[in-house]
Amino acid sequence: MKNFPPPRLSRCLAHSLVAGLARLVLSGTLLIAGVLKLADLPQTLQAVTAYRLLPETFLWPAALLLPWTEIIAALGFLWKPTRPVAQLWVGALLGIFLLALLAAWGRGLDIDCGCFGGSGSANYPWLILRDLGLFFLLWLGRVPLRKIRKNVP
Repeated sequence: MKNFPPPRLSRCLAHSLVAGLARLVLSGTLLIAGVLKLADLPQTLQAVTAYRLLPETFLWPAALLLPWTEIIAALGFLWKPTRPVAQLWVGALLGIFLLALLAAWGRGLDIDCGCFGGSGSANYPWLILRDLGLFFLLWLGRVPLRKIRKNVP
């Protein structure tokens, strides 16, 4: 009785708990961001435009698709059958967000990042640290690569 539960089981349970909490926080963050963008599409369009990364033709489609992409990725990361694909999707989104922030900062743009609706002027070091923190949550809630390969055609 002195070794109950077994150490390996304890580590497995702890990992499952940490991974589940990481997925919940990351998914909640993406879900809130997507819903806030969807609630104020003109503000989302303004934020997408401010980055100066897309031609004018693609601004409205990007502003319309971005919130839905975040919402679907967040829900997919929570649902076990879609988690492996959603993990790749969330990673790609976070990578795009990070690269867009770095591009705006590198060009000296003083913009509203548009991350959670209108949030004022961008504090680039904080936003970059936040995105790196979200990548860390993605890593904590990850699905092993061998499982991803099985689910991706």
